[in-house]
Amino acid sequence: MTEQESVHEDGCTLAPDHEGDCVTAPAEKTEDEQPEREHEDGCILPSDHEGECEVEEMPLRAPKAGDTLTVGENGDYDSLAAAVAEANKSQETDITIELLNDIDATECARITDEAEVHKNITINGNGNTITRGEDFKTIQDDARSTYNPAMIEVTAPQGKGVTLRLENIFLDDAGKHEGEVFAQAISGDVPEGEVKDNVKYVQDAIVAGYGNGNDTAEIILGEGAVLKNFGGMSAVRVTGGATLTMESGSKICDDTVTDRIKGDTGSNGSAGAVWVQGTHVDMEKDAKIYDVTGRAFYVDGGSADIDGIISNIKADKDMWQGNTGIAVHGRGDSDIVLKADCQVKDFNVNASQGSVVGMYGSDLDMKDGATIDNIKGISAVYMDDFNNDYQHKALINGTVSNVENNPVMRSWYGHIEIGLTGVVKDCVSEDGWKDGQVLYTNNGSRYTIRGHIINNKGTAIYIANQSGGRPEVVMEEGAVISGTKSAALLGSGVAVRVNNGSLFTMNGGTIEKNNVGVEVTGKTEYKGVQFIMNGGTISNNTSGVKYTVTGESIVQLNGGTISDNGTSYQISATGGSAKDANENIFIASDVLQGKKSVYLSFGTITLDDTYPAVSLGQPNSTLKNSVQGAATAKGQEKNEVWQIAGSGLWFRTQESSDFHFTVNRPYSVYKGIGLYVAYVPVSEDGTTVTSDVTFVELENKENIDITLNGLTPGQAYALYFVTTGVYYLTVTPADLTIYMGGEDGYEGTVVDDEGHIKTSNSLPEPGFIFDLPKGITDAGKITFKESDSGKTWTVEPYDGVSDHVYKLVPATNQDPVRVEFTKADGSKVISDQFNVGEALNQTLDMSIYKGDVGDIRVWVDNVEKTGVQIKNQTGKLHVRGTTSQVEYADISEQPTLSEGKPAVTAEAGTKFTINEGDVLASEEGIALLFERV
Repeated sequence: MTEQESVHEDGCTLAPDHEGDCVTAPAEKTEDEQPEREHEDGCILPSDHEGECEVEEMPLRAPKAGDTLTVGENGDYDSLAAAVAEANKSQETDITIELLNDIDATECARITDEAEVHKNITINGNGNTITRGEDFKTIQDDARSTYNPAMIEVTAPQGKGVTLRLENIFLDDAGKHEGEVFAQAISGDVPEGEVKDNVKYVQDAIVAGYGNGNDTAEIILGEGAVLKNFGGMSAVRVTGGATLTMESGSKICDDTVTDRIKGDTGSNGSAGAVWVQGTHVDMEKDAKIYDVTGRAFYVDGGSADIDGIISNIKADKDMWQGNTGIAVHGRGDSDIVLKADCQVKDFNVNASQGSVVGMYGSDLDMKDGATIDNIKGISAVYMDDFNNDYQHKALINGTVSNVENNPVMRSWYGHIEIGLTGVVKDCVSEDGWKDGQVLYTNNGSRYTIRGHIINNKGTAIYIANQSGGRPEVVMEEGAVISGTKSAALLGSGVAVRVNNGSLFTMNGGTIEKNNVGVEVTGKTEYKGVQFIMNGGTISNNTSGVKYTVTGESIVQLNGGTISDNGTSYQISATGGSAKDANENIFIASDVLQGKKSVYLSFGTITLDDTYPAVSLGQPNSTLKNSVQGAATAKGQEKNEVWQIAGSGLWFRTQESSDFHFTVNRPYSVYKGIGLYVAYVPVSEDGTTVTSDVTFVELENKENIDITLNGLTPGQAYALYFVTTGVYYLTVTPADLTIYMGGEDGYEGTVVDDEGHIKTSNSLPEPGFIFDLPKGITDAGKITFKESDSGKTWTVEPYDGVSDHVYKLVPATNQDPVRVEFTKADGSKVISDQFNVGEALNQTLDMSIYKGDVGDIRVWVDNVEKTGVQIKNQTGKLHVRGTTSQVEYADISEQPTLSEGKPAVTAEAGTKFTINEGDVLASEEGIALLFERV
């Protein structure tokens, strides 16, 4: 049988001439023919569900105890918010989150204790940066509803507590903000009819902590944590018991933000880099806040211990509370401590009425070692206690230095104390052409000075009341105000200026080496300025106490010492209308030391070394007419015209019935004119005389001597100079000292009452001092002529050149001017050969003996000076002697030296003067007396 031919089937996939069976593709199955689907393990849908299975996603990284979560491109989470959300759910306490790369954040990472365990979250940035992104998302909470949050928030609603630690990370707000109103968002309920719209408020911080009043939320900025360019209210905000610690190496700064904005209607402006509300922050040593625009710390009702470095803060008027306290602003009963290593430095701004540290109803404690240094264009410290009766104080025990501003410190109804270790030094305060104020005390303010205020330029302490309560400054033992100089062309360099009804009390301390020690300025519109000195020292100032007397002011120098001030006087007190209660200066016994001179409207008076306690001032102008009336009557008795000259003196001795002083002749008292002093008791209010006027004749000389006896202690008197209209040329023998054994005596010594002359073997030729009256200027041109006889005596310099001491030279063949030397018992001296056992070291009076000489007239340049009378005064001759055998040694350039013999050498050209004066002695006959060799 033959093989059957094969048939090529439709659908065969082989060639038509293929060998073997056809191969065809399998036919598609219908829907009814589909196999049953497999149900995946873990599918959360019913087993007979349609469509794909749904399986629950497992966490990428479940937090475990001590575990580390990573955030970044290759990390466990792509955002910090996601990592924090997982950490919040964990029952583990200690969790670390690491940043693998720089990221932008657009949602808040809110750390809570929702797992009802205390959370210790550490975020280690590994040097990377989280930057606030655009369109940062709002969030919600029960208090604020929907609001714009910080980049990181820390809160503990369960009361278990949360601690956030940031390390080696940069958090950069980039100056961005959501919302337009710079103010605190509304918490809690709003009044009926209002809507809580917190979305309009900017974020409160980069990192914010919210406690529940029990310190349950804590933020720690560790080594390498840097917060910068805050765009909202602050870089860090802590409130409600949350706390902040800035550890060494942590920083807050700005590097792109250079200006702040106030914001839309309802804005206060940004608070500051650190915003504290009713809680506590610690800034540890070497933590830094620097280059921030606006403010470093804003502390409202909380406390801050600051031991780090705050530098180069830039003032910005759009900040909350403006430029007050741009380093630290404390208010609401807050407590600020600048600890021993705190440095506030290197500010250069233009905010003269602002402050570096501003305290408002709060306390400042600046510890020894803390510094505020190198500050320009803003004051260092401002204190305002808001009329809280000085419950708060700014205590400065650190150092404030190199501040250039007017003022350097200022208080307003506040109390600033420069403590025992406090120092304010090297500061400059100027106000245009005038001095500004280093320490300025405004209305109702107080300063207590216990430390040192040294080497400043301006007015060191300026106390003034412009319109309110009385400012008071108290200086205590240990305080020093020294080295104050002027800061401006018209400045005075005053240590303490007491002005406008204020009070300065000096209980101790030292005011020294200033241009002016204490300046007291009375004013009629600000009455009652007062300086009370109970202790301490005012010394070595160009001017000691400078007092402008008016406006019911008073200066009371009750104790302490005033010494070595000025050149002519130590105290000045001019003007006023003295009365018992005020407008006078009281100087207790022994307060004035050394030069006891006081400059008054009356003139410059010098008190005795043992002066009595005395009050000094200027009499009421109404008293002058009463005294002038009495002077006119007195002059008429002598056929002379008596007139009051110059200003008067009001005085009151406290306990003494005698008062002696000298006074420089005032310009209104002409040289040579006859002179009296008139004094009279006056009423307590200083307006009326209460008794008769007493007149005492005076010697009119350059330094006028006044002695008043029979005074009533405690009674005030008015005193005036009265001139007689008669001029005198006063001739006074110059005081001399001689020693036993003098060689040449004076030829004109009077030895008896008849004027007989006998040569003395040891009394020197006397010299004379002339007090010239008005109209005579050169004593060397004077000639004395006797009217009847025509005898003349010319005036010549004693040594040929002196213009102070002269001798009287008689005409040829004319007796010398006759001089008598009178001992205490009235006997005349003809020799110094005393009984040395009984008469050593005597002082004798010297005077011209007139004898039978007639009327002497004064001629100058051959012109008679009519109306000028001659008045002779007495000089002193001091006689010295020794009981030992004396030897003399002549002066020689190269003396011969012999054992047991005296010798004296002097260089060629050496000048010798008489009695240490300006009168040259002849070089011939100069010898040195030796009591023993």
